[in-house]
Amino acid sequence: NELLSIVDKNNEEVRRATRKEVHENFLLHREVYAYVLNNKKQLLLQKRSDNNLWDHAVGGHFPFNQNYLQAAQREFEEELGIKLGEKDFSPLGVHKIVSEHNNQREQRLAGVFLVKKDIPLRKFKIDAGELKQVKYFSKQELLELISSKQKTLAPTCRQVLKKFILKQLD
Repeated sequence: NELLSIVDKNNEEVRRATRKEVHENFLLHREVYAYVLNNKKQLLLQKRSDNNLWDHAVGGHFPFNQNYLQAAQREFEEELGIKLGEKDFSPLGVHKIVSEHNNQREQRLAGVFLVKKDIPLRKFKIDAGELKQVKYFSKQELLELISSKQKTLAPTCRQVLKKFILKQLD
């Protein structure tokens, strides 16, 4: 029964709807994605429990009463078990994503953030219900994931890596 913001093409809220209604009616809504870049220029990804794909370090829908930054902070703490301040998150932009999975079409405006922080893997307290593991990837490993013919990387993650993240690794 969580209420999400339904937005127009300018990312202005036009109304609110439940997650179920959003997905059933292909309504444009907001999501947030965040990535961690360590001092070795390696990027953290999570392997999801539900589909066994590598995906954004954190991400998901968020309620109407949160902005992108607040959502990124909350998702980071929920999924990775670490509380970070607002200044830890650098906004990279907003990306429109249209996708289909499990016979369900979805369209969203995703706010993308980068956390430049050296966080050892042992510090993460992952939500085992959502995540199988987290791992740091070099730029070369990310390029291999992106170009792989095997389905090992979530399609939305592939889009965001190509549009926003790879240039951060130079």
